[in-house]
Amino acid sequence: MSISWNHRFAALVGAAIIGSWALPVIAQTASPGSRQRPPQKVLDEKTEDQTKPAGERGRRQQGDPGITDRDLSAAPDTDLQWVKDVVYAETTADDGSPVRLLMDTASLKRSDGKPMPVMIYVHGGGFVTGSREEGHDILETFARGGYFAVSVDYRLAGVAKHPAAMHDVKAAIRFIRANAESLVIDPERIGIWGHGIGGSLAAVMGTSGNTTDGLVEGTVGTTGVSSAVRAVAVVSAPANFKELRVDDPNTPLAHYFGGTLRQRKNDVKLISAPKYCDALDPPFLIFHGDRDTIVPYIQGKTMEISVSGNGGLADLVKIVGGGHVLPSKDVLPALGAFFDRELGGNVTPQMAALIEKMPEIGAGHNMLEMPTTEPPAKSD
Repeated sequence: MSISWNHRFAALVGAAIIGSWALPVIAQTASPGSRQRPPQKVLDEKTEDQTKPAGERGRRQQGDPGITDRDLSAAPDTDLQWVKDVVYAETTADDGSPVRLLMDTASLKRSDGKPMPVMIYVHGGGFVTGSREEGHDILETFARGGYFAVSVDYRLAGVAKHPAAMHDVKAAIRFIRANAESLVIDPERIGIWGHGIGGSLAAVMGTSGNTTDGLVEGTVGTTGVSSAVRAVAVVSAPANFKELRVDDPNTPLAHYFGGTLRQRKNDVKLISAPKYCDALDPPFLIFHGDRDTIVPYIQGKTMEISVSGNGGLADLVKIVGGGHVLPSKDVLPALGAFFDRELGGNVTPQMAALIEKMPEIGAGHNMLEMPTTEPPAKSD
C-alpha cells in the first residue's frame, strides 16, 4: 500500500515524520447571523496586540507556513487530566424524551495559563452506532501534544433523525468556544476531524461556519456563538451525499434520513459539505483509499475540488490500495503535522505511540457505513 499526495503538503509531512463540569457561559462578541468571525488573534506572543482582518475565519493563505510558535515543552505540568461525561447541551429525541449530549475531554495540567489549541474528534458509525469513548486513545495523544482534546457524542438515528447529528456537533463547538476562558483554550484555534460519517460531520462544520441559515446551525445548546473552526481533517468520508447511489431503504443512511437518499434529496443537500464551500473555508486535509468500496474515492476528490475550487486550501492524500478502514501509519503522521501546522500544537512526536495502540483508523465501522453499488474510482 502506498500514499500519493501533492508536493506542497509532502514537504511538511516528510519533515514531521523525521523529525464533570459546572461552567459558566462566557459572553461572546460573535454575531450569530454573520458569515464572518470576529478579528483573529495573532498567535505569536511578540505581536499579540495585532489582529487579522475580520472574516478570514483563521484561514491560512497560500504559501503561509502556518503557526511556527509551538514551544509546549516548557509547560511546567505534564500530568494528564480527564473530564468525562460533560453535558454540552440538553435536547430531545424524536419521541420527545429528554437527551443529554455528552463530551469527554483530556488535557495536560498546566500552570502557565497559556490558552491551548482545541482538537475535536467526531466518531463514525453510519449515524447508527459509535460513541465518544472510541476516541479516548486519540484524546490522550493530542492532549500530550499540548491540545485540549475533545470527543463528542451526537444523536444517532435510533434517537433522532436528520439534522440532529449536524446540529449537535455545532452545539459542541459553540459550547467550547463560549467557555474558552474557563477551559483555558484559544477559541480561534479549534480543529476538528473524524472518520466516515464523523468525517462528513467535521467537513460540514468546516464549510458552514457562521452560516446565516438557521436550519444548518440549529438551536441546540448554546446559541449566539460562532461554530466556525480553523482546521479540518476527514478520513474516508462522504462529501456529497447526493452522489452516493444508495437507494436501499434498509441502509443506515436511510434510517437516519427517514428515507432513501433519492427520497430525501433536500435533507441530503443540507449535510453535504460542498454546498457551503467558499473562500473563507479553513484548510482541509483529506485522506481516502482508492479501493474504498463503501465510500468511493471520488468522494474525497469531490471534497478537495469543492474547497480548492472556491478559493480554499485542501490537500487530498490518496492511500493507494486502501479501503474504507485505513492503516494508522498512513494517516496519523500527516494528520498530526497538519494540525500542528494550523493550530500550533505539538502532537506529531506522539503519533508513533498512537499507531501502536490504534493500528487502523475506522476499525469496527467497515460494515456499518453505507454500502453502495458505485465501484471505487480508479487511481489517477
